[in-house]
Amino acid sequence: MPVMEKFYSSKEVAELLDLTEGRICQLCRWNREKGREIGRKFGNSWMLTDLDIERIRLLPDRRKNSDDSDNL
Repeated sequence: MPVMEKFYSSKEVAELLDLTEGRICQLCRWNREKGREIGRKFGNSWMLTDLDIERIRLLPDRRKNSDDSDNL
């Protein structure tokens, strides 16, 4: 039987990482623009896996909220 990936909403991830939901969405968008996939877009919502959550944890400036996405 295939293993199903668990998906978390951007709101759930924000609570887990003590960030705002807007910041999680911003990180997903910026990394997508840089060719680094974090999260998947379903309609207007971002859904993330355990691997995506770990990638966000490893971002050096995940808490920094600036328009300078090159630091991500």
